[in-house]
Amino acid sequence: ALPSRIPSSTTDKIKVKLVSVAGVNSYKLVKDGKLVIDVNLKPKEHKKIKVIFELGYDKKLKVNY
Repeated sequence: ALPSRIPSSTTDKIKVKLVSVAGVNSYKLVKDGKLVIDVNLKPKEHKKIKVIFELGYDKKLKVNY
């Protein structure tokens, strides 16, 4: 399993949504934005994995990152 992360918010004013994970057979989103991806690679094999997520918040909200 390949661990990865998507952003997570500490406030309910910012919503984070996992849209898609392309290039893998299965994945699981667990607590606090941790994304566990199941991938099997042969020696010297490369695989491109595309993770798309959305951040949603009121445009009047000041966001620092």
